[in-house]
Amino acid sequence: MLDNWNIGRKLTGGFIAVALMAGIVGAIGVLSLTQTGRAVSGLADKSIPELSSLGALSEAKMAIWVGERGLTNPRMMAPDVRKAQYAWIDKYWETADQARKTYEALPRTGEEGRLWQEFTSAWASWKSDHQKVRSISEEKDALLARGVAVESPQIAAIDQG
Repeated sequence: MLDNWNIGRKLTGGFIAVALMAGIVGAIGVLSLTQTGRAVSGLADKSIPELSSLGALSEAKMAIWVGERGLTNPRMMAPDVRKAQYAWIDKYWETADQARKTYEALPRTGEEGRLWQEFTSAWASWKSDHQKVRSISEEKDALLARGVAVESPQIAAIDQG
């Protein structure tokens, strides 16, 4: 059939075939870019805020431990140092609370929701334990402020407790 076509028809047919192939490749490219755009939007709208808030929560937890470690260190008894440790801890409790609120507001799958509930329960227990550490430290600071010596049995009992 192509043998009966003159050179003009053959060239026109070739160009049309190339244009159709380019159109098909372009359409596939546009569809792929659309799907990629949706995936990136999903990352920006859900995954990045999730990771960011969970990372901030983890960082806050570690910073709280660091602050408490300073409060339990017998070499760190100067009132201004202890005040700075309390301020540090308070700052990171605020960071943790904000990170929890951010994550709480994000949509979750069923499995994520179940794990979040488990975490929330464990977090409440962890927070309670750490509030006890703070209470004990504040009790120790009150004794020291009243003039009880660092080497006293009362302070030693708190440190051992």
